[in-house]
Amino acid sequence: MTTEQDNNRAELSLRGLFVFVAVVAYTISPVLKYADIRWTVLAAAFGGIGVQLMMLGSKNWIGIIGSLMMIGGLVFGANLIFDATQIHTKNQRRCLIIQSDMLSAKPKRSNAADIFQALGCVPQPVAGEEVPRLAAT
Repeated sequence: MTTEQDNNRAELSLRGLFVFVAVVAYTISPVLKYADIRWTVLAAAFGGIGVQLMMLGSKNWIGIIGSLMMIGGLVFGANLIFDATQIHTKNQRRCLIIQSDMLSAKPKRSNAADIFQALGCVPQPVAGEEVPRLAAT
C-alpha cells in the first residue's frame, strides 16, 4: 500500500471511531452522571492513546501496543457503563419509593419532595396507573 492509501484508511477509521463514540455517548448519557471519574479517565486515556499508537505504527510492535491499549480502553469503558447503570438503577428504585411515599395519603416524611428533587428524580409511572399525557393544542 502507498502512503496515500494508508492515510485514507486511517482517516476512515478515525471517522468511524468518532461516529461510534458519539452514538455510545448519546446512548449512555442518562447514566453518565453516575459514572466514576476514575473509570472515565482511564477509558478515555487508554482508548485515545491506543488509537494514536495504532495510527503511528499499524504494522509493527507500536501498533500491537496500541491495539492492546485500545482493548484496555474498551474494558475500562465497559466497566464504567456497567457500574453507572447499576447505580442508576438503584437510584431509580429509591426515587420510586420516595415518590410513592409523597403520593400516599399519610406521607412518612415531610421533606420527601425536597429529597426527591435533590436526588434528581423524575416522576415515574406506578404499576396499574395511567400515565398522564399532555394534550396536543
